[in-house]
Amino acid sequence: MVKKQFKIITRQGFKIPIGNHIGKKVIIGSDHRGFDLKEELKKFLQDSGYAVEDVGTNSAARIDYPDFAQKIAAKISQDKKFQTIGIGICGSGIGMSIVAGKFPGVYPALVLDEESAAKTRKHNNTNFLALAGDKLNLSQAKKILKKWLEISFYQSPEEEAYLTRFIKTLGIEKK
Repeated sequence: MVKKQFKIITRQGFKIPIGNHIGKKVIIGSDHRGFDLKEELKKFLQDSGYAVEDVGTNSAARIDYPDFAQKIAAKISQDKKFQTIGIGICGSGIGMSIVAGKFPGVYPALVLDEESAAKTRKHNNTNFLALAGDKLNLSQAKKILKKWLEISFYQSPEEEAYLTRFIKTLGIEKK
């Protein structure tokens, strides 16, 4: 069992969350093409002890992904204590990640496998996981999600390059 490891450090005037996502509040949403997977992942998260807020959709009826991506991303962006993460599911995952990236403090990644889930956390400190409802089955999505939640960002001086790159990203966002 991976332990909750989370703290905030300050570097170059930026507050930076480091550690993993264990125990954080999860905002989850989808369009119609991600609805079934969202419902199953929501149960998985709740059964794993996470506080989960579902922002919709509430059926498989056709609906637009930007409506839900922005609800998730806005909640992450507004959380100045870095205790909120998001999961957005649409057909390809691409639309969710594009919309989420428009919000300050939201670092989305479209992930299709466990290796990418690990790297996007360890290297990029992502806080919004975009998943492809058309490409992933439940087993794959659970493995990806579990890996993404457990992998930590910046845990030792050997990982300084990742922290340096993340600080550069924060600097670009601030402009």
